Amino acid sequence: MPHPESILLGELAHVGFFQVDAERTVTAVSPELTRITGFSEEEVVGKPCLSLLRCPTCLRSCGVFEHGRIQDAHLTIFRKDGTE
Repeated sequence: MPHPESILLGELAHVGFFQVDAERTVTAVSPELTRITGFSEEEVVGKPCLSLLRCPTCLRSCGVFEHGRIQDAHLTIFRKDGTE
């Protein structure tokens, strides 16, 4: 379930971000992320986070789940048109 505070922050700050649950399933996205990627909220929510982005360690491990945060990671965001 999305945290209302984080969604409100994304709407007010115009920041592209998404939220995942313990299974790494996207539970919420900010309006700016949908603008950046071209995906609608409905196309992203409920999907694995790997369908939206990759970082060098994603396939091995996830910094968020193993360390509580990701620090200094290069992330690749996939757009609906297939570009990165």
